[in-house]
Amino acid sequence: MKTKDLTNIRKLNRHILNVYWALWSLAPLAQMIYVLLSRAQGTGDKLSTLSLALLLNITVLLAAELIIYVWKVSHPYFIMGLGVLTAFILVRFQAEMSTIYFVFLFPLLVSVFYFRKRYTLVTAVGCLIAVYLLYASFTDFREYILLSSLYGFSIVLIGIASLLILLVERVKYLMLSLSSALEAKRELMVRNIVMDKMVKTDPLTGLYTTAIRRLEGGHRIAMTGTPIENRLTE
Repeated sequence: MKTKDLTNIRKLNRHILNVYWALWSLAPLAQMIYVLLSRAQGTGDKLSTLSLALLLNITVLLAAELIIYVWKVSHPYFIMGLGVLTAFILVRFQAEMSTIYFVFLFPLLVSVFYFRKRYTLVTAVGCLIAVYLLYASFTDFREYILLSSLYGFSIVLIGIASLLILLVERVKYLMLSLSSALEAKRELMVRNIVMDKMVKTDPLTGLYTTAIRRLEGGHRIAMTGTPIENRLTE
Protein backbone atom coordinates (compact mmCIF):
# COMPACT_ATOMS: atom_id res chain seq x y z
CA MET A 1 0.00 0.00 0.00
CA LYS A 2 1.28 3.47 -0.87
CA THR A 3 2.46 5.83 1.86
CA LYS A 4 -0.23 8.34 0.94
CA ASP A 5 -2.95 5.68 1.25
CA LEU A 6 -1.62 4.62 4.66
CA THR A 7 -1.65 8.22 5.84
CA ASN A 8 -5.24 8.67 4.70
CA ILE A 9 -6.32 5.44 6.43
CA ARG A 10 -4.63 6.51 9.67
CA LYS A 11 -6.46 9.84 9.53
CA LEU A 12 -9.76 8.09 8.88
CA ASN A 13 -9.10 5.68 11.78
CA ARG A 14 -8.43 8.66 14.03
CA HIS A 15 -11.69 10.34 13.02
CA ILE A 16 -13.69 7.15 13.57
CA LEU A 17 -12.09 6.63 16.97
CA ASN A 18 -13.02 10.19 17.92
CA VAL A 19 -16.61 9.47 16.89
CA TYR A 20 -16.61 6.34 19.08
CA TRP A 21 -15.38 8.42 22.00
CA ALA A 22 -18.15 10.96 21.53
CA LEU A 23 -20.97 8.52 20.79
CA TRP A 24 -20.30 5.78 23.35
CA SER A 25 -19.68 8.37 26.05
CA LEU A 26 -22.56 10.73 25.32
CA ALA A 27 -25.20 8.05 24.68
CA PRO A 28 -25.06 6.54 28.22
CA LEU A 29 -24.81 10.02 29.74
CA ALA A 30 -27.90 11.17 27.85
CA GLN A 31 -29.78 8.06 28.98
CA MET A 32 -28.70 8.65 32.60
CA ILE A 33 -30.03 12.21 32.45
CA TYR A 34 -33.30 10.93 31.00
CA VAL A 35 -33.63 8.35 33.78
CA LEU A 36 -32.99 10.99 36.43
CA LEU A 37 -35.58 13.35 34.98
CA SER A 38 -38.21 10.64 34.54
CA ARG A 39 -37.95 9.52 38.22
CA ALA A 40 -39.46 6.15 37.36
CA GLN A 41 -39.31 3.06 39.52
CA GLY A 42 -35.92 1.35 39.55
CA THR A 43 -34.02 4.54 38.76
CA GLY A 44 -31.08 3.54 40.96
CA ASP A 45 -30.62 0.19 39.22
CA LYS A 46 -30.78 1.77 35.77
CA LEU A 47 -28.25 4.42 36.73
CA SER A 48 -25.88 1.80 38.09
CA THR A 49 -26.19 -0.26 34.89
CA LEU A 50 -25.61 2.71 32.61
CA SER A 51 -22.67 3.89 34.74
CA LEU A 52 -21.04 0.47 34.46
CA ALA A 53 -21.54 0.42 30.67
CA LEU A 54 -20.04 3.91 30.42
CA LEU A 55 -17.07 2.94 32.59
CA LEU A 56 -16.35 -0.23 30.61
CA ASN A 57 -16.55 1.55 27.25
CA ILE A 58 -14.20 4.30 28.44
CA THR A 59 -11.78 1.62 29.68
CA VAL A 60 -11.88 -0.18 26.31
CA LEU A 61 -11.34 3.06 24.39
CA LEU A 62 -8.44 4.06 26.64
CA ALA A 63 -6.86 0.64 26.11
CA ALA A 64 -7.26 1.11 22.34
CA GLU A 65 -5.60 4.52 22.53
CA LEU A 66 -2.71 2.97 24.47
CA ILE A 67 -2.29 0.18 21.91
CA ILE A 68 -2.27 2.68 19.06
CA TYR A 69 0.25 4.89 20.85
CA VAL A 70 2.65 2.14 21.93
CA TRP A 71 2.46 -0.40 19.10
CA LYS A 72 1.32 1.99 16.37
CA VAL A 73 -1.55 -0.36 15.51
CA SER A 74 -4.18 1.46 13.50
CA HIS A 75 -5.57 -1.11 11.07
CA PRO A 76 -9.20 -0.76 9.90
CA TYR A 77 -9.97 -4.25 11.25
CA PHE A 78 -8.82 -3.07 14.68
CA ILE A 79 -11.08 -0.02 14.51
CA MET A 80 -14.06 -2.04 13.26
CA GLY A 81 -13.51 -4.65 15.98
CA LEU A 82 -13.38 -1.87 18.54
CA GLY A 83 -16.74 -0.58 17.33
CA VAL A 84 -18.32 -4.04 17.63
CA LEU A 85 -16.84 -4.56 21.12
CA THR A 86 -18.11 -1.23 22.48
CA ALA A 87 -21.53 -1.97 20.96
CA PHE A 88 -21.45 -5.38 22.65
CA ILE A 89 -20.80 -3.75 26.04
CA LEU A 90 -23.56 -1.19 25.65
CA VAL A 91 -26.16 -3.75 24.59
CA ARG A 92 -25.12 -6.10 27.40
CA PHE A 93 -26.29 -3.55 29.96
CA GLN A 94 -29.27 -2.26 28.00
CA ALA A 95 -31.07 -5.14 26.34
CA GLU A 96 -33.53 -3.40 24.04
CA MET A 97 -34.14 -3.97 20.34
CA SER A 98 -33.91 -0.24 19.60
CA THR A 99 -30.48 -0.17 21.24
CA ILE A 100 -29.39 -3.27 19.33
CA TYR A 101 -30.37 -1.70 16.00
CA PHE A 102 -28.65 1.57 16.78
CA VAL A 103 -25.34 0.45 18.25
CA PHE A 104 -24.71 -2.53 15.96
CA LEU A 105 -25.70 -0.82 12.71
CA PHE A 106 -23.43 2.13 13.46
CA PRO A 107 -20.09 0.27 12.99
CA LEU A 108 -21.53 -1.24 9.81
CA LEU A 109 -22.31 2.21 8.40
CA VAL A 110 -18.88 3.51 9.44
CA SER A 111 -17.14 0.69 7.55
CA VAL A 112 -18.39 2.16 4.25
CA PHE A 113 -15.96 5.07 4.53
CA TYR A 114 -13.03 2.72 3.86
CA PHE A 115 -14.47 1.88 0.40
CA ARG A 116 -13.50 -1.78 0.86
CA LYS A 117 -16.29 -4.32 0.74
CA ARG A 118 -14.32 -6.80 2.87
CA TYR A 119 -14.37 -4.35 5.80
CA THR A 120 -18.14 -4.03 5.54
CA LEU A 121 -18.53 -7.80 5.26
CA VAL A 122 -16.29 -8.53 8.25
CA THR A 123 -18.07 -5.88 10.34
CA ALA A 124 -21.48 -7.38 9.50
CA VAL A 125 -20.31 -10.86 10.50
CA GLY A 126 -18.81 -9.47 13.72
CA CYS A 127 -22.08 -7.75 14.63
CA LEU A 128 -24.08 -10.94 14.06
CA ILE A 129 -21.66 -13.01 16.14
CA ALA A 130 -21.77 -10.44 18.96
CA VAL A 131 -25.60 -10.38 19.07
CA TYR A 132 -26.01 -14.16 19.17
CA LEU A 133 -23.17 -14.45 21.68
CA LEU A 134 -25.07 -12.09 23.96
CA TYR A 135 -28.20 -14.17 23.56
CA ALA A 136 -26.41 -17.45 24.26
CA SER A 137 -24.31 -16.22 27.19
CA PHE A 138 -26.63 -14.14 29.35
CA THR A 139 -29.93 -15.33 30.80
CA ASP A 140 -31.23 -11.83 31.54
CA PHE A 141 -30.63 -10.90 27.91
CA ARG A 142 -32.87 -13.79 26.79
CA GLU A 143 -35.58 -12.57 29.15
CA TYR A 144 -35.86 -9.23 27.36
CA ILE A 145 -35.03 -10.17 23.76
CA LEU A 146 -36.93 -12.81 21.77
CA LEU A 147 -35.05 -15.05 19.39
CA SER A 148 -37.52 -14.15 16.63
CA SER A 149 -36.59 -10.48 17.12
CA LEU A 150 -32.92 -11.37 16.61
CA TYR A 151 -33.83 -13.21 13.41
CA GLY A 152 -35.52 -10.05 12.17
CA PHE A 153 -32.48 -7.99 13.13
CA SER A 154 -30.23 -10.44 11.27
CA ILE A 155 -32.30 -10.09 8.10
CA VAL A 156 -32.20 -6.30 8.34
CA LEU A 157 -28.46 -6.25 9.01
CA ILE A 158 -27.69 -8.62 6.12
CA GLY A 159 -29.89 -6.54 3.81
CA ILE A 160 -28.23 -3.27 4.79
CA ALA A 161 -24.78 -4.83 4.49
CA SER A 162 -25.61 -6.08 0.98
CA LEU A 163 -26.83 -2.63 -0.06
CA LEU A 164 -23.72 -0.98 1.39
CA ILE A 165 -21.43 -3.41 -0.44
CA LEU A 166 -23.24 -2.65 -3.72
CA LEU A 167 -22.92 1.05 -2.98
CA VAL A 168 -19.20 0.73 -2.31
CA GLU A 169 -18.67 -1.18 -5.56
CA ARG A 170 -20.67 1.39 -7.51
CA VAL A 171 -18.78 4.33 -6.03
CA LYS A 172 -15.44 2.62 -6.71
CA TYR A 173 -16.48 2.02 -10.32
CA LEU A 174 -17.46 5.67 -10.76
CA MET A 175 -14.19 6.85 -9.20
CA LEU A 176 -12.15 4.58 -11.49
CA SER A 177 -14.12 5.81 -14.52
CA LEU A 178 -13.51 9.41 -13.52
CA SER A 179 -9.81 8.73 -12.96
CA SER A 180 -9.53 7.07 -16.40
CA ALA A 181 -11.28 10.02 -18.03
CA LEU A 182 -8.91 12.49 -16.35
CA GLU A 183 -5.88 10.47 -17.42
CA ALA A 184 -7.14 10.36 -21.01
CA LYS A 185 -7.71 14.11 -20.92
CA ARG A 186 -4.17 14.70 -19.69
CA GLU A 187 -2.76 12.59 -22.51
CA LEU A 188 -4.54 14.80 -25.03
CA MET A 189 -3.24 18.02 -23.48
CA VAL A 190 -0.84 19.83 -25.80
CA ARG A 191 2.14 21.91 -24.79
CA ASN A 192 1.52 25.01 -26.97
CA ILE A 193 -1.72 26.42 -28.38
CA VAL A 194 -1.53 28.83 -31.32
CA MET A 195 -4.77 30.66 -32.11
CA ASP A 196 -5.41 32.50 -35.35
CA LYS A 197 -8.14 35.07 -35.91
CA MET A 198 -8.04 36.22 -32.29
CA VAL A 199 -10.56 38.89 -33.21
CA LYS A 200 -13.20 36.15 -33.23
CA THR A 201 -12.82 35.58 -29.52
CA ASP A 202 -14.75 38.71 -28.60
CA PRO A 203 -17.86 38.39 -26.41
CA LEU A 204 -20.14 38.53 -29.46
CA THR A 205 -18.96 35.11 -30.68
CA GLY A 206 -19.19 32.90 -27.59
CA LEU A 207 -18.93 29.59 -29.46
CA TYR A 208 -15.37 30.18 -30.66
CA THR A 209 -14.36 31.51 -27.24
CA THR A 210 -15.84 28.51 -25.41
CA ALA A 211 -14.03 26.06 -27.67
CA ILE A 212 -10.70 27.81 -27.03
CA ARG A 213 -11.14 27.83 -23.28
CA ARG A 214 -11.75 24.09 -23.23
CA LEU A 215 -8.31 23.43 -24.68
CA GLU A 216 -5.63 22.64 -22.13
CA GLY A 217 -2.04 23.55 -22.75
CA GLY A 218 1.05 25.00 -21.21
CA HIS A 219 1.36 28.15 -23.39
CA ARG A 220 -1.08 30.10 -25.55
CA ILE A 221 -0.13 32.29 -28.49
CA ALA A 222 -2.80 34.42 -30.16
CA MET A 223 -2.66 36.24 -33.53
CA THR A 224 -5.25 38.83 -34.39
CA GLY A 225 -5.52 38.10 -38.12
CA THR A 226 -6.83 41.60 -38.75
CA PRO A 227 -5.73 45.01 -37.47
CA ILE A 228 -7.04 45.80 -34.00
CA GLU A 229 -9.81 48.37 -34.01
CA ASN A 230 -10.40 50.81 -31.24
CA ARG A 231 -13.30 49.01 -29.57
CA LEU A 232 -13.73 48.20 -25.89
CA THR A 233 -15.00 44.72 -26.77
CA GLU A 234 -11.50 43.80 -27.98
